[in-house]
Amino acid sequence: MDFAEERIVELAPLPGFDEGLPPEERQAKWRALLDNTMKACPPKKEVMGPEKLKGANPHTKPARAKRTPAPKLHTKAPAVRQAWLEKYRAAQEGYGGYVRAVIDGRMKPEDFPRELVPPPWLRKRLE
Repeated sequence: MDFAEERIVELAPLPGFDEGLPPEERQAKWRALLDNTMKACPPKKEVMGPEKLKGANPHTKPARAKRTPAPKLHTKAPAVRQAWLEKYRAAQEGYGGYVRAVIDGRMKPEDFPRELVPPPWLRKRLE
């Protein structure tokens, strides 16, 4: 291949985490970390498995597909979700404040912050 080039990648233990440990102890430490993570955030449902996946036809559709709206945030950590939702709600309230100020006449449409995307009815006035 004309566009491919060979690179050598050296793998090394993470600095400060498991330096100086023999391979068996390092593996045990990582295994324990993975087990603790899986206990804290267990998967919600089982997956197909390698044999069933290999036997599946890639050109067919499933008999019934579950259609749900996309989540606002992809995370299983409740603390991360809560922090993001708080920031999201604060931003929505701030945005709503600008829109209400234009509607009430306390702010000119031209003064709407350029960093924010104005609603469609206001966008038409700004053009």
